[in-house]
Amino acid sequence: MKIIREVHSNLEEQLGAYEKLLSFAQEKNVLLSDSSDRDKAKKLETLVKREVEVIQVLQELEKNRVQACDDEKYVEAIKQVDKVEEILSPIKKSLKSVVLELKNLNDRNSLLIGVSLKIVNKIFSVLRDIKCGNKSTYSRINKKNIATSYRSVNFTV
Repeated sequence: MKIIREVHSNLEEQLGAYEKLLSFAQEKNVLLSDSSDRDKAKKLETLVKREVEVIQVLQELEKNRVQACDDEKYVEAIKQVDKVEEILSPIKKSLKSVVLELKNLNDRNSLLIGVSLKIVNKIFSVLRDIKCGNKSTYSRINKKNIATSYRSVNFTV
Protein backbone atom coordinates (compact mmCIF):
# COMPACT_ATOMS: atom_id res chain seq x y z
CA MET A 1 0.00 0.00 0.00
CA LYS A 2 2.98 2.30 0.61
CA ILE A 3 3.99 2.19 -3.05
CA ILE A 4 0.44 3.10 -4.12
CA ARG A 5 0.58 6.16 -1.85
CA GLU A 6 3.93 7.09 -3.41
CA VAL A 7 2.46 6.89 -6.91
CA HIS A 8 -0.57 8.89 -5.77
CA SER A 9 1.71 11.51 -4.22
CA ASN A 10 3.74 11.65 -7.44
CA LEU A 11 0.57 12.15 -9.49
CA GLU A 12 -0.56 14.95 -7.16
CA GLU A 13 2.79 16.69 -7.70
CA GLN A 14 2.35 16.26 -11.45
CA LEU A 15 -1.14 17.74 -11.20
CA GLY A 16 0.29 20.78 -9.42
CA ALA A 17 2.93 21.19 -12.13
CA TYR A 18 0.33 20.92 -14.90
CA GLU A 19 -1.79 23.53 -13.12
CA LYS A 20 1.25 25.85 -13.11
CA LEU A 21 1.67 25.26 -16.84
CA LEU A 22 -2.01 26.05 -17.32
CA SER A 23 -1.65 29.36 -15.48
CA PHE A 24 1.40 30.21 -17.63
CA ALA A 25 -0.59 29.39 -20.77
CA GLN A 26 -3.40 31.67 -19.58
CA GLU A 27 -0.89 34.48 -18.99
CA LYS A 28 0.54 33.93 -22.47
CA ASN A 29 -2.94 34.06 -23.97
CA VAL A 30 -3.56 37.43 -22.34
CA LEU A 31 -0.18 38.74 -23.54
CA LEU A 32 -0.71 37.49 -27.09
CA SER A 33 -4.20 39.00 -27.23
CA ASP A 34 -3.22 42.36 -25.74
CA SER A 35 -1.71 44.68 -28.33
CA SER A 36 -1.04 47.54 -25.91
CA ASP A 37 1.64 45.82 -23.79
CA ARG A 38 5.07 47.14 -24.77
CA ASP A 39 7.04 44.61 -22.68
CA LYS A 40 5.27 41.66 -24.29
CA ALA A 41 8.45 40.01 -25.63
CA LYS A 42 10.25 40.14 -22.28
CA LYS A 43 7.21 38.82 -20.43
CA LEU A 44 6.80 35.98 -22.94
CA GLU A 45 10.47 35.10 -22.60
CA THR A 46 10.14 34.96 -18.81
CA LEU A 47 7.03 32.78 -19.07
CA VAL A 48 8.78 30.37 -21.44
CA LYS A 49 11.75 30.06 -19.07
CA ARG A 50 9.40 29.29 -16.18
CA GLU A 51 7.55 26.76 -18.33
CA VAL A 52 10.81 24.98 -19.19
CA GLU A 53 11.64 24.67 -15.49
CA VAL A 54 8.22 23.16 -14.73
CA ILE A 55 8.50 20.78 -17.70
CA GLN A 56 11.87 19.55 -16.42
CA VAL A 57 10.26 18.84 -13.03
CA LEU A 58 7.41 17.02 -14.79
CA GLN A 59 9.85 14.88 -16.75
CA GLU A 60 11.61 13.85 -13.56
CA LEU A 61 8.31 13.09 -11.80
CA GLU A 62 7.10 11.01 -14.72
CA LYS A 63 10.38 9.12 -14.83
CA ASN A 64 10.02 8.32 -11.12
CA ARG A 65 6.40 7.27 -11.57
CA VAL A 66 7.24 4.93 -14.44
CA GLN A 67 10.05 3.37 -12.43
CA ALA A 68 7.73 2.85 -9.48
CA CYS A 69 5.03 1.31 -11.68
CA ASP A 70 7.51 -1.04 -13.32
CA ASP A 71 8.52 -2.35 -9.93
CA GLU A 72 7.18 -5.80 -9.03
CA LYS A 73 6.13 -4.46 -5.63
CA TYR A 74 3.69 -2.09 -7.36
CA VAL A 75 2.18 -4.90 -9.42
CA GLU A 76 1.76 -7.02 -6.29
CA ALA A 77 0.29 -4.08 -4.35
CA ILE A 78 -2.30 -3.50 -7.08
CA LYS A 79 -3.34 -7.14 -6.96
CA GLN A 80 -3.71 -7.07 -3.18
CA VAL A 81 -5.49 -3.75 -2.77
CA ASP A 82 -9.10 -3.65 -3.86
CA LYS A 83 -9.40 0.11 -3.52
CA VAL A 84 -6.59 1.08 -5.91
CA GLU A 85 -9.01 2.40 -8.50
CA GLU A 86 -10.87 4.31 -5.81
CA ILE A 87 -7.58 5.86 -4.67
CA LEU A 88 -6.16 6.73 -8.10
CA SER A 89 -9.34 7.49 -10.07
CA PRO A 90 -9.94 11.05 -8.75
CA ILE A 91 -6.36 12.13 -9.48
CA LYS A 92 -6.63 10.58 -12.96
CA LYS A 93 -9.81 12.55 -13.65
CA SER A 94 -8.20 15.79 -12.43
CA LEU A 95 -5.08 15.22 -14.52
CA LYS A 96 -7.13 14.55 -17.65
CA SER A 97 -9.18 17.69 -17.11
CA VAL A 98 -6.17 19.98 -16.58
CA VAL A 99 -4.17 18.49 -19.45
CA LEU A 100 -7.13 18.83 -21.85
CA GLU A 101 -7.65 22.46 -20.86
CA LEU A 102 -3.90 23.08 -21.23
CA LYS A 103 -3.94 21.53 -24.71
CA ASN A 104 -6.88 23.68 -25.83
CA LEU A 105 -5.28 26.85 -24.50
CA ASN A 106 -1.93 26.02 -26.12
CA ASP A 107 -3.75 25.43 -29.43
CA ARG A 108 -5.31 28.91 -29.18
CA ASN A 109 -1.95 30.45 -28.28
CA SER A 110 -0.34 28.68 -31.22
CA LEU A 111 -2.99 30.10 -33.54
CA LEU A 112 -2.42 33.62 -32.19
CA ILE A 113 1.33 33.28 -32.68
CA GLY A 114 0.79 32.00 -36.23
CA VAL A 115 -1.40 34.96 -37.14
CA SER A 116 1.12 37.37 -35.60
CA LEU A 117 3.93 35.81 -37.62
CA LYS A 118 1.95 36.15 -40.85
CA ILE A 119 1.36 39.83 -40.13
CA VAL A 120 5.03 40.42 -39.32
CA ASN A 121 6.11 38.59 -42.50
CA LYS A 122 3.72 40.70 -44.58
CA ILE A 123 5.08 43.90 -43.04
CA PHE A 124 8.67 42.80 -43.75
CA SER A 125 7.71 41.94 -47.31
CA VAL A 126 6.21 45.39 -47.89
CA LEU A 127 9.21 47.11 -46.29
CA ARG A 128 11.63 45.03 -48.37
CA ASP A 129 9.76 45.92 -51.55
CA ILE A 130 9.84 49.62 -50.70
CA LYS A 131 13.56 49.50 -49.88
CA CYS A 132 14.36 47.66 -53.11
CA GLY A 133 12.34 50.08 -55.17
CA ASN A 134 9.68 47.58 -56.07
CA LYS A 135 6.09 48.62 -56.13
CA SER A 136 4.31 48.03 -52.89
CA THR A 137 0.64 47.64 -52.28
CA TYR A 138 0.23 51.35 -51.66
CA SER A 139 2.25 52.74 -54.56
CA ARG A 140 0.75 54.51 -57.54
CA ILE A 141 -0.03 52.48 -60.58
CA ASN A 142 2.11 53.57 -63.50
CA LYS A 143 -0.08 53.44 -66.57
CA LYS A 144 1.54 53.23 -69.96
CA ASN A 145 0.46 55.83 -72.47
CA ILE A 146 -0.85 53.83 -75.32
CA ALA A 147 -1.79 55.72 -78.44
CA THR A 148 -5.32 55.01 -79.34
CA SER A 149 -6.25 55.14 -82.99
CA TYR A 150 -9.71 55.23 -84.43
CA ARG A 151 -10.63 54.36 -87.89
CA SER A 152 -11.76 57.46 -89.58
CA VAL A 153 -14.78 57.57 -91.80
CA ASN A 154 -14.69 59.69 -94.92
CA PHE A 155 -17.95 61.60 -95.41
CA THR A 156 -16.97 63.50 -98.53
CA VAL A 157 -18.98 63.13 -101.70
